[in-house]
Amino acid sequence: REYIAAFVNTFKKLPVKVLWKTDLKDLPDLPESVKIVKWIPQPSVLAHPNCRLFVTHGGLMSQHEVFHAGVPVVALPFFADQMYNVGFYEHLGVGVKLDFWTITEDSVYKAISTVLNDKRYKENAEKISRLVRDQPMSPMDSAVFWVEYVLRHRDSQHLR
Repeated sequence: REYIAAFVNTFKKLPVKVLWKTDLKDLPDLPESVKIVKWIPQPSVLAHPNCRLFVTHGGLMSQHEVFHAGVPVVALPFFADQMYNVGFYEHLGVGVKLDFWTITEDSVYKAISTVLNDKRYKENAEKISRLVRDQPMSPMDSAVFWVEYVLRHRDSQHLR
């Protein structure tokens, strides 16, 4: 619960609105600028022009979504691929990592403030978004191609 308090206290200091997806109940002293939701259409929120930052654990689906949307991140990885993904965010200059074991209110505030105020994070995220979106065909056209490919080549052992 200490790391939750670090986020709540940081949100109190920030001049921004926060949309927080969580199942947690009875959060202490939650500021009016924070709206709690149990579920949210994450890609739609990330695509909104007012979305300036995404706090994430660094999972692969979130990575695809933020890269597509061009939104910088503050990440708090817990296990497995998340550590690698978050290291990749830092390498690309699109995000900052928080360490779960040493997290404090100061570290959360510093990470969020840095990403919000240093325009290079947003610029890098937008650059990655342009690269990710620059595809020779739409996802639907790609899906149609591969379905038709398998139908044309019924014995597609090389794809297994």
